[in-house]
Amino acid sequence: MSILGWQKVFKFTFLQTIRSKSFIISTIIIAVLFLGVSTLITFIPVIAASETEGGDVADLTEVAKLDTIYVQDTTGITDPEGYQMFADTFGLNFTIANKDDPDGTYLETVKNGTNVVSVNITKEENRASINIGLPADGSVSEETGDTLVGLFYESFNALRYQFADITMEEAENITMPVDSSVIVIGEDTQSFDQMIAKTLIGMFAAIVLFMLIFSYGSMVAQSVAMEKISRVMELLLTSVRPLAVIVGKVIAMGCVAILQVLIFGTLALGGVVIFTPVAEGILAGMENVVQDQTAIEIMNAFASSFSEISAIDIILVIITFITGFIFYSMLAGLFGACVSRAEDLQSALQPYSMIGVIGFFLSYMPMNMAMSVSEGTGAMTTQLSPLQIFIYVFPISSPFALPSAMLTENMALGLKLAGVGILILVTVLTTLLVAKVYHQIILHTGNLLKIKDIIGLARNNK
Repeated sequence: MSILGWQKVFKFTFLQTIRSKSFIISTIIIAVLFLGVSTLITFIPVIAASETEGGDVADLTEVAKLDTIYVQDTTGITDPEGYQMFADTFGLNFTIANKDDPDGTYLETVKNGTNVVSVNITKEENRASINIGLPADGSVSEETGDTLVGLFYESFNALRYQFADITMEEAENITMPVDSSVIVIGEDTQSFDQMIAKTLIGMFAAIVLFMLIFSYGSMVAQSVAMEKISRVMELLLTSVRPLAVIVGKVIAMGCVAILQVLIFGTLALGGVVIFTPVAEGILAGMENVVQDQTAIEIMNAFASSFSEISAIDIILVIITFITGFIFYSMLAGLFGACVSRAEDLQSALQPYSMIGVIGFFLSYMPMNMAMSVSEGTGAMTTQLSPLQIFIYVFPISSPFALPSAMLTENMALGLKLAGVGILILVTVLTTLLVAKVYHQIILHTGNLLKIKDIIGLARNNK
């Protein structure tokens, strides 16, 4: 079980990987994506902002040029005469069609007319509709129609509250959204925006971890298999022990993964640092800025989610990542060593791929369960179900699910330590298994070894 000489394998694998065209191209592409996403994030306040002056004034000017606006409101919710005050405010030429044209023949006038528009407000069951009709000759643009939709939407809301003898403040009290939650007393509550932010953070973390752990594990398997097939492995085994080969390759791929993470992280952080002042300058130059409150609340929820991450969580996330990487890489190296022919490589990696996909799928279940609770009942709970706890401690899924939960959930420290401890224990046992049979598998030639063959070798090699 000696691993003497792993440094030679490490150097050979590391240099061979970072010099490959696939590594260079993929690193450049993903780095550009990270830079683009970080830049986009800095411009969210600009995208979510709008000015109350400028384009809207021009649109109102076009609306005021209309010869006639035929208005018919059959909802019974508002007083059609109330629209006349609305018309006087904006200097519009209205014709109230409820009195002047009860049969709706004005629609034919609009269709064949020029510079005229119809506004038909109807109600079906518990839903009102505002439909704008434009003339067929194209004398009125769709942009003008869109402006009318906005104007009549605001007017209809104001008139229906007035018609019902309800003030705007009373209307806001009636129509305000209601959030609900199920919590354990003494634990922190979280809003719906925080739930959305934490779910997105968890999903992104699970994807990144899966890409790093599973993808680089696959590279370990492919490297071992191709070197064995090309007989480069025979040259390596003349100077190092078989176990040193897998150890050197796992460490090399781990360093490659860390190198890429540092590159991506540096570019992402650089994008935020460089473009944040640019976005702030654009906002400063905008007059009468109105921010989209929903976007602001979601951004604040993201910021608060990251501010809740403790130093212990960061340490445990790093330990979980390293341990999970070793676990999957050892499995990948074991399956890759079972190959003696190039055509058997995909078959050999099927068990490894199945294990990884199952683990990744399970890591998404806690987040989907939380969103289902929120969307289905409107209630958000901070309690973990038995299935969620199982996913967090199950070694196949915990490398992807546990770090995400540590970053987003209010997990008990005991559960975090249990998940990390079980993963470490299983990784140690897996490493011992690999050490026990690897020297026999790496020298095997012939038919592809199956899982039962590996188990048989482990039993016989006592």
